[in-house]
Amino acid sequence: MIALGTCRFDPEELRLFDRHGQPIHLRRKSAQTLSVLARSPGRLVSRDQIIAEVWNRAVVSDESLSQCITDIRRGLGDTERKIVETVAGRGFILHADARPAPQPGRLPTVMVDVAAIAPADTAAGDLAREIEQEILKALSRRRGVRIAPASRNEVEVDYRISGSVRSAGNRMTAFLQIDEIDGRGIFFTEAFELTEDRRDVFASRVARKITNVQRVSAIAHFGARLLHVPDTELDLQGLLQKAGYFYARITPEDTEAAQRVLATAVERFPSSPMALAMLAATYVHMYPLTRIDRSPERVSEALDLADRAVFAGPDVDYVLRTRGNLRFWLLRDLEAAQADIRRAMTITPNFQLAHLTLVQMELFGGEIDPALQRMQQHIEVDIALPQYHYFQTLLAVAALAQGDLETARIHAREAHDVAPWSDWGILVLAAVLGEDAPQGGGTLGTRIAGCELSADHFADIPIRDGSLLDLMTSRARLAGL
Repeated sequence: MIALGTCRFDPEELRLFDRHGQPIHLRRKSAQTLSVLARSPGRLVSRDQIIAEVWNRAVVSDESLSQCITDIRRGLGDTERKIVETVAGRGFILHADARPAPQPGRLPTVMVDVAAIAPADTAAGDLAREIEQEILKALSRRRGVRIAPASRNEVEVDYRISGSVRSAGNRMTAFLQIDEIDGRGIFFTEAFELTEDRRDVFASRVARKITNVQRVSAIAHFGARLLHVPDTELDLQGLLQKAGYFYARITPEDTEAAQRVLATAVERFPSSPMALAMLAATYVHMYPLTRIDRSPERVSEALDLADRAVFAGPDVDYVLRTRGNLRFWLLRDLEAAQADIRRAMTITPNFQLAHLTLVQMELFGGEIDPALQRMQQHIEVDIALPQYHYFQTLLAVAALAQGDLETARIHAREAHDVAPWSDWGILVLAAVLGEDAPQGGGTLGTRIAGCELSADHFADIPIRDGSLLDLMTSRARLAGL
């Protein structure tokens, strides 16, 4: 990989990338011409040598080579001809940077293939096509993914979403799976039974779950291949993917690691809306799972980053959701927060993170039924997702608020079983158990006694419903917190 201005070129793969790691299209002959020049940077390469290697000594006009040079300069943005220098009557000199080019991150590529089990089953075939179209529609709204046709060679694909639809009498069932081609293999499978009267509603529901799982999985795992690459050798896309890997671990240590990577990204790419928004999001990423610094200085820093992100990317769903989330957690400004979240959902109606912020607003505001309805419709509470344990604590709080202690215990214990390290999970479990919590004895009693969050932590988060706050706080104190 060599650096050419703000671009990078891979002479072996014949691929040119811009400063963000996005591919720049070059015609085949143009890429081959650039590859010949790249083998001798800083040295004169004659026209005859280029023609001999690229056109295999065929008789071609100077115009054909000139068109390739024009194509290369256009791709490089070399309007002043300083990267590709013409030596009149002799040939060309490629001026490459002496320093190694940053390793470009690339977007994960997803292939979708859903079909009917029995090709002659018209109804199943129609439903399979609707599901595939809804999945493709959902993926096309995302900036962080490339879509490959089903005919693409799997070597060029990172994720394959595949499935089948079959009918048995009046019942129709769709089987979907997600396969990480060069990694974990098949990591998600589920069967969906058609229960709605409208097939389009069913297809949309299936697509929403599948694409949400794939999206979170890509964030959580795709950056792993860059962990041993120094930040200085990564471009913007690579830095964001590496930070996303740490970000998805949901621990204080990993959040700090993500902050360091993102600080580098913002320093090098100060106008990137995603880098700014992701760095801003780290200020509340572990909240309410842990205490955070809510000093005026920290709040001002976070909101300044978020405002800059929105200025740079007013049409990016994640950016808008991030500022809305900060306004909710740090300022408790529901009106401003909701305005940002609604804008994000205008761009991506099924954006799970945006719906999650609204769920928390509704739940902590005492609107239990709307919060549960939103979770059921828009939040994928799946153990394959890193936020699964947190979702379970929200369901436990909702059940406790409704007086359903049995259901609250089921969700709170599930959250603790999945993430026993989480003090927030222990705090919620203690509030659910109340006076029934073990006092100092056994594994759970010892864990409650060692919890670093006290009952007063509930007062530190934006729970606007006074009765819910009193209920959670008093029961947690009965449990010894």
